[in-house]
Amino acid sequence: MDKFNFDDKLNSLERNYITFKRLLLVSMLGNLVLVLILLTTINKEKIILVPQVAPEDKLWIAQAQVSNEYLSALSRNMVDLMLSITPSNVEAQHQELLKLIASKYQADLKTKLSNISKVIIQNNISQNFYIQNIKIIHGKNIVYINGSLNEYIDKTLSSTTNQIYKLSFMVGNYSVQLVNFELVNEKDDQLRGLGL
Repeated sequence: MDKFNFDDKLNSLERNYITFKRLLLVSMLGNLVLVLILLTTINKEKIILVPQVAPEDKLWIAQAQVSNEYLSALSRNMVDLMLSITPSNVEAQHQELLKLIASKYQADLKTKLSNISKVIIQNNISQNFYIQNIKIIHGKNIVYINGSLNEYIDKTLSSTTNQIYKLSFMVGNYSVQLVNFELVNEKDDQLRGLGL
């Protein structure tokens, strides 16, 4: 091998080595930036659910927060499970409802729901609740639902009343659980300014 070719190859190897060092440095800096981004986004994850029926409404839940759309959909489901019942579906509805209740409230509510189920079955009572308005208290995970409750005895309409329910939720660890479901008097001060 002559000296000219040897020097040429040596220069080429040196240039390749310098290029390699530069690429390695850029790669290391890129990995460092990615690690820093990863460290700053830990526990800031958000799960977004896009329902098939209304893709414009984005339902999301984060570590300790939930979207208003998610609370609205969950509240509708809870009210339906609690108030739209018949003698044939009341026990199944209440079992589904218990799955959505915070564990420390389940035992007490299970007894109350069991008593309600017995009365409904014995007296052949059916009822349905038609939602007219939903108000969400932003940041407090409280939902007020106004609607019409129709009650039937032996398939005959016995009463229709306007009712307001308050649902309180606990949000944590990517989970939303019901902690309170109560009937609210329409003259109660907590409803002032809500437009229900």
